[in-house]
Amino acid sequence: SEGALERLPYPPRLRELARRLAEGGGFADVTPADFVGHTDGAVLARRGLHGLSLLALEEDGAPREDHGERDLPDRMEMETLVRAADFAAAVVVSHWRGESDPLAVV
Repeated sequence: SEGALERLPYPPRLRELARRLAEGGGFADVTPADFVGHTDGAVLARRGLHGLSLLALEEDGAPREDHGERDLPDRMEMETLVRAADFAAAVVVSHWRGESDPLAVV
């Protein structure tokens, strides 16, 4: 879920699929989190579409370099980006196999 003033829940079956993949699919470093703020996933949630947001968060739960002056391409952690892309691909493939609700990818 995410949101500052209201909680926008993500679809339970999709969250469960992501949790299962994180635990048993070689993605132990991926952990679920409730995010205080909004991502593009909020647009999907408000419209009843199914999606997940993947974020790189600091230990305190704050997003890394979130749209600030230091949020530049040369500061990206490519290993983290590739890891997120691999996890997203695993979620999509599992979804295509019928392991979750309909999915919107943005």
